[in-house]
Amino acid sequence: MDPSFSQEATIFELLVRYHIERNLPKQLEYMRDGRILDDRGRPFIQGRENKWSQGVLLIADGATLASRLMEDHVILDEEDPEFEQLSDPAGFSDYLTTNRWRDGAYILNADGGKIAHVSQFNNNPGSERRKPLRELLPVDFVQSAATYLDRRLVGTRTRVAAVLPQMYPVEAFQIKQSAYGELGIGVVTRFTKDGLAESFHFQYDAVQGPYVHADHPIVGVHRIYGLVNTHHAKLDERRLELPIPAALTLPDRAA
Repeated sequence: MDPSFSQEATIFELLVRYHIERNLPKQLEYMRDGRILDDRGRPFIQGRENKWSQGVLLIADGATLASRLMEDHVILDEEDPEFEQLSDPAGFSDYLTTNRWRDGAYILNADGGKIAHVSQFNNNPGSERRKPLRELLPVDFVQSAATYLDRRLVGTRTRVAAVLPQMYPVEAFQIKQSAYGELGIGVVTRFTKDGLAESFHFQYDAVQGPYVHADHPIVGVHRIYGLVNTHHAKLDERRLELPIPAALTLPDRAA
């Protein structure tokens, strides 16, 4: 396993690459006028599930997380998770593709390059230790033009991703299945104990690139977040371009 695989920023990069190379192409046949359409020919509503897209929730740490989460009744599976060895980053993508039909989440032992599927998570862990969502998520997390965060639209997987890093020395990653922006494809996220640290989403822009797809005017937007006064907010953003750079992070990336 590549030693760099143990770095959380690299995990985020791998998920962005997966989203660009495997999640995006299979949705383009449903795109009309810059929007992904459902099976009735209607654009996906922001915050609602995009059925063409694969959703991923991944919790990354060292070797002992799974047993701790079972002891604390955060993982509700009856059996211990079965870990598989990942050979390289391509193996990581292949694993997600093979298991795309399974509900639940994944635990990654990044130090050892091992991954396991978890069927059931406690969707309300650590409620007594939880920071308010305004300190963890920006106002436009669910809907791109929102001026306030409607907590009713924040899904259970996002709540797990936001809360677990506050309780354990972990980071949480998602590929959200919920539609985002006018295009209607979900966001890639990375959560630390301080909330949403960075995200990546697609945007249709027929006027200006750079573009992340060779044949369609689709932009990839990478954002950095942090706490501004008492609210979580965007600190910086940039557009990615092909070929995807070796490092996706900005020089002043929040820790």
